[in-house]
Amino acid sequence: MIRWGGALLFSLLAISGAQAIETSEVVLNGKTVRMISDAEKHLTVSEPCKIDKPKSCVALRALDRAAMKSLDEHQRKSSANPGAMICTNVGGKVAIARDSQQNENAFCGFADGSWVDCGSLFWFGRNK
Repeated sequence: MIRWGGALLFSLLAISGAQAIETSEVVLNGKTVRMISDAEKHLTVSEPCKIDKPKSCVALRALDRAAMKSLDEHQRKSSANPGAMICTNVGGKVAIARDSQQNENAFCGFADGSWVDCGSLFWFGRNK
């Protein structure tokens, strides 16, 4: 019984370690928002979004529409954040968030209250 329990514990640790999902909190528009990040997927979204259930979250559905080609020539040559420019093209609004160490990051917000990191939008849109 102890051997089985040890094997089960080892399996659970291996599974949880392989997922690489982290949570954090940021302040967006004066409100604390809990974020989930999956480094392997290059994705950070607000916690109510389920990374594996894109239909339940406007921010995740926006990743399908994210495309660098949607930017005009001037926008592509601009030094502005390309993820932030993609955000406006997919119907979102850009806001700057601060974490507990006062680091700033741009996020794209949607009418349903969901958020996605502008860096994630750029990652998903860079080859489209």
